[in-house]
Amino acid sequence: MYGSPPIWAQTAATGALTGTITDSTGAAVPEAHIKVISEATGETREVTSQTYGAYFVPQLTLAPIGSRFRKMDFRRFPVPGCRLM
Repeated sequence: MYGSPPIWAQTAATGALTGTITDSTGAAVPEAHIKVISEATGETREVTSQTYGAYFVPQLTLAPIGSRFRKMDFRRFPVPGCRLM
């Protein structure tokens, strides 16, 4: 039996935030600004949603985070106190 030795991930102490931004009708919101703030360290990460509203923020410290979503002509949408697992 052949195989390779196990390879351990180097990001065991990190998580990611992913999702899709939509408006009240369910339509995707492209180019929305997403800001993620670590409530433990104050570190911030910023990304922009893709054409279909999808976003991905990798390698976040496993600590409570707050997120803010905004786009011109839309109301800001804060999401405080999320916990990455």
